[in-house]
Amino acid sequence: MELVRAMVAAGKRVAVLFGPERAGLENDDIVRANAIVTVPVNPDFFSLNLAQCVLLLAYEWRRQTVEVPGVVMEMAGADYANGGEIAALAEHFEERLEAAGFFFPVLKAPRMKQNLRNMWSRLGLTRAEVQTFHGMLRQIAYRLKKQDE
Repeated sequence: MELVRAMVAAGKRVAVLFGPERAGLENDDIVRANAIVTVPVNPDFFSLNLAQCVLLLAYEWRRQTVEVPGVVMEMAGADYANGGEIAALAEHFEERLEAAGFFFPVLKAPRMKQNLRNMWSRLGLTRAEVQTFHGMLRQIAYRLKKQDE
């Protein structure tokens, strides 16, 4: 992208070519390019879809013309849930999912529960959000119980 900045500063026009999502650019298209942009991605997950690629290049292009400060957004009055509250939510979800027969086959249940707990811990939920989830689960259980009566 440094090349882009230099070319724009020199008054030159710059274009970016994107190929079809399924296969990318054809060789005939690539040979017409003056430069090729590469993205250093994780080798275990090296594929970017077209939307991701366009977003990434647009962001980098914008950074070349204007300083884009990193911003951490603080939620006003947010009180994040602690580990115990997240663990209680995970248990509540597991109980409800167990009752619904979600953990099938049974041999996979421990791994599925671990995956769910990993997800809960990464979400960064507030106490209010945790309480909302508990309320949702209680309401679902209540309605299902009323239907069975």
